[in-house]
Amino acid sequence: MEAVTERGNIREKVPTRWESFVFAGKVAGLRAKRWWDDRTMPAKRWPLEQDAAHAWPERVEIRSGLWVDTDERERILEAGKVENLRLACAFLDGALVDAGGVFSFWAQIGRASRKRGFVVGRMLQQGCVIPAIGGGLCQLSNALYGLALASGCEIVERHAHSVRMPGTPAQDATVAWNYVDLRFRVKQRTRIAATVGDEELIVAFETEVPVVRAIPMLEEVRPEMVVRNCLTCNEVGCFRHQHHGDSH
Repeated sequence: MEAVTERGNIREKVPTRWESFVFAGKVAGLRAKRWWDDRTMPAKRWPLEQDAAHAWPERVEIRSGLWVDTDERERILEAGKVENLRLACAFLDGALVDAGGVFSFWAQIGRASRKRGFVVGRMLQQGCVIPAIGGGLCQLSNALYGLALASGCEIVERHAHSVRMPGTPAQDATVAWNYVDLRFRVKQRTRIAATVGDEELIVAFETEVPVVRAIPMLEEVRPEMVVRNCLTCNEVGCFRHQHHGDSH
């Protein structure tokens, strides 16, 4: 049975074990398809700029806040998100993408595993914000997608979140290793800059000549749903409730 409650016009849904089992099966199939597709058209990891003296006179950037949840119980997951963003930016900052080249989020960043230093952060899955290794990287993919749109890039692959969370852009791009990717083709040689400050994530496209600014298309209307946070929802009937203190 599906647990659903109504609050005004907003639909709330508690995830079930069966749905998670089905979801895991779909993920396995999609990962197998990605592996097969990448055999014929592999994604490329672009080199990082070595010559810091090279001039990049044109710059378009997006800034987004790092600390958005006011509930102190969520602070540990936000801190994990920030650490994951900091590590991911180390694999991204300075990436040089050739004119006409395709950028792939996962090819550039690599798998967000504990072995590579990634930690537990916040991840949106099945309408819930849950703890997950590498959680929070969608803030980076959101920024990259926004810059790709603003720079007139050809969007090769992009997937929207099923639910738009408060404080996130209307035009977003979710990623999940490695079956859900963000890929776009740049029009001219582009350097990607990405840094994490004390309060902001700053991502920019740098080019030698002005980019062609595009007018982003309006997004489709997505279902309105309350986003539950695993540490603060107090939904003891959810099968995930017993794992609040675990890393998963």
